[in-house]
Formats: sequence, C-alpha cells, structure tokens
Amino acid sequence: MRSGRLPFGPAATLAVLSSGAGVFTILQSILSPALPVIQAELGTTQLHVTWVVTAYLLSASICTPVLGRLGDTFGKKRVLVIAMSTLAFGVLVSGLSTSIGMMICGRVIQGVGGAIFPLSFGILRDQLEGRSLHRSVGVLGSVAAGGVAIGSLLSGLIVDTLGFRWLFWFPLIVLLISLLFMRVLSDSPVHPSPVSVAPILSFATWLTGLLLLTTNAQVWGIASPITIGVAVISVLAFIGWILAERYSRGALIDLKLMKSNIMWTTSVLSAVIGIPLFSLQTFVPQYLQAPRATGYGFDMTVLQSVLVMLPLSVALFAMGFVSHHLIAKYGFRKALVGSVAVVLLGCALLVTPVVEIWQVSVASLLAGVGMGAVLTIMPVLVVTGVSADQTGVAGGINANVRAVGGAIGTAVIAAIINAFEGPTPRAQDYQYGFTVFIFALLLALIACLLIRASGESR
Repeated sequence: MRSGRLPFGPAATLAVLSSGAGVFTILQSILSPALPVIQAELGTTQLHVTWVVTAYLLSASICTPVLGRLGDTFGKKRVLVIAMSTLAFGVLVSGLSTSIGMMICGRVIQGVGGAIFPLSFGILRDQLEGRSLHRSVGVLGSVAAGGVAIGSLLSGLIVDTLGFRWLFWFPLIVLLISLLFMRVLSDSPVHPSPVSVAPILSFATWLTGLLLLTTNAQVWGIASPITIGVAVISVLAFIGWILAERYSRGALIDLKLMKSNIMWTTSVLSAVIGIPLFSLQTFVPQYLQAPRATGYGFDMTVLQSVLVMLPLSVALFAMGFVSHHLIAKYGFRKALVGSVAVVLLGCALLVTPVVEIWQVSVASLLAGVGMGAVLTIMPVLVVTGVSADQTGVAGGINANVRAVGGAIGTAVIAAIINAFEGPTPRAQDYQYGFTVFIFALLLALIACLLIRASGESR
C-alpha cells in the first residue's frame, strides 16, 4: 500500500522534484570550466579556487546519507524542503561573494542539497508503484545523469555572455520557483527512530579524510606528515564509525542493510560508474584542446570540445525516458549488464589511438547511452529493493559512493596522465589513464552479474 495519492498527479510531482534535483546536479559541474575566471575575479590562487569544487564535494558526500536517514525518520518532504531551502541560501551566498572564503562557504552550504536525490526517489517510492514508479525514477535519474554534462555545456556560454555570477543566479531562480510549488507533494510517512550523534560525526570524519587524501595527497606529498596524519585519523575514525553503528541505539546506516545483495552490488556499480561519468568530461576535453604540436591534440577551443562530446550529454539525459522499457523487457540484471557492456565498448575506443574526431563522438555516444541507462535503472533497483523506511538512506549511500568513486578515479587517472615528466602529457599517457576505465568496468560487469533482484531468475 502507498501512503496516499499525489494531490496534483505524478507529472506535477515529478516536475517539482526534477527541477530541484536538476539544479543540484548542474551545480556539480557548471563551475569547473569557470574556475580561471572566478580566480581572476576574486583575486585568489589556483590552489584556493579548486576548493570551490572540493568543498562542494566534501559537504555533499557527508550530507547526502545523513539527510537521507533523517528523511526516513522525520518525513522526506519536510527534510527535502529544508535541503532545497539551504541549497538556495548557499547559492545566494556564493553569488554575492566578494572573496574566495565567502565563495567556498557558500559551496559548503550548497552541499546540503546532495540529499535532494535520495529524498526525491523516496517520495516517488512512497507514492507510486509498478511501471509508473520505474518510469518516474528513470526520468529523475536522467536528470542526475544529464545534469553533470549540461552544467559543463552551459558554463562557457553563461560566463562569456553574462558573467560568472549568473552561474548562481539562474539556479537560484529555479530553486525559488520550485520551493513555491512544493505544496504539490504529498506528506511522506514518518518512521520515528532514534538518531545518534556518534555515528554521524565518525562517518563525517573518515569520509572527509578520505576525500582530502584523494584530492590533495599529490600536493602534500605521499609520505608527508600531513598525508600520513590524515590517513591515520581517517582509519581510526572509520573503525570508530563501525563500532558506533554496531552499538549505538540510533545508527546512521544499518550495517545489515549494506550486507544485502541489492545494496552492496549497486554500491560497487555506482562507485565504478562514477569514474567514467566524471573523468570522461574532465580528460577528453583536455585531449581535444591540446595543441597539434603534441602529435595527438586537435587544438580545439573549449566550445568546440564541448560540441564534440555533445552526444554524451544528450544520451545521458535521453536514456531516462526509455530505461523503464529495458527493465520491463530484460529485467534489472540483464539490462544493467548490457548497459555496462556498451560503456565498456565506448571507453575501449578511447584506449586505442585517437586519430579522427568522429572516434571521440562515437565513444561519447556509446558511453553516454550505457551510463545513462545504468544511472536510471540502478535507482529503481535500489528504491524497490529496500523497505520503504530505508529508501532515503539507501538512495543517499548510492549517490554518495558514486561521487566518492568518481573523485578517486579522477585522481588516479590524473596521476597516471601527469606521471611523465614533460611540459605536456603524451598520447600514450592518456591511453594508459583511460585503461583504468576498462578494469573498472570489468568490475562493474561482475557486480551486475551478481545482482539478485526480486522475481528474477539466476
């Protein structure tokens, strides 16, 4: 049984949820191309301006599962309104910033919006069922998948025509309109349970340490005292978190939940698919923009490289509208195996020497089709594979591990590409880096094959 009918119909509900979720996703990527402009406008250094992205990632990674858990406990709609309001305030702070510190502070606040996706998925699970649920979650998943690519696409256009502050004003306008229409959502059921502070603090500590090591270890030095110190603190915090989860009355994440087949397989899949999702949009444009004198680059402008990769953005977004058909025809496991195989094929085209631009576009299209399908099928599997009172935290975990996997994968590939001591990377350095995709996606295939979805035979 569902908690109640949608007062304005599923279409209105999906539109409101998608608008808020879309803004958060776009904010993940829209600032990266504009970092040099922000650095110049705010008079800061390259090291400091990178924290505009890092602070957002850290905050979102912590807040997503925490607020997902609170949504399960106190009501998903209530917590969603808080998350969207906080995101709007953070966007306002960054838009008005006059210093890099104020900008970073705004980005930390915006990280609270990371809970929008798991809460939205949970609301749909509470109100819909069957193919209607699959279709709605798929569309919302397409917003998650396509938003990252769309953000990068819009960034240059907005900065060149209106200035970098409009990277915040447009999202703020959409958020405020979405908040005005939140009344179309039904109240979510409440599942009262205690929430302890110790698991939240220990979780935040070890995850922050892990992400800091991922993003800063090369800058600090692998064997430097600060790297070793952060690593030790992270390990101790992780041990403390496991103990707190096991013995506290109000666990943040039910460890039994993580042992379930659906959760651990989709967590592996989500972490791995995050690697090509974020890395392709980081390193392929660099490859295309490299001077022809390097022997491999195409000397493209930022806009030209974005257009070459446009098939990736279109496919990521479009697959959400057909993924429910794949589920209905093939089931979760076969649909996910086939989707990962398509991503693998696309990435394999990048491991071979790229001599023609069409190779990049075809690879982008295949990767976009496959990743778009995975990122819209997987949320359906998660929200239907756990109990209704755990959809918020389950969705939060799934989104969280994707962001962490993407961050770690991007750092590893960057280290491989830049390992050669020369003025610019060589063509083979990119090929070595892209080989990471192959090994990661093979792991994803194994995880998909081990999925045991309800009602599906082995």
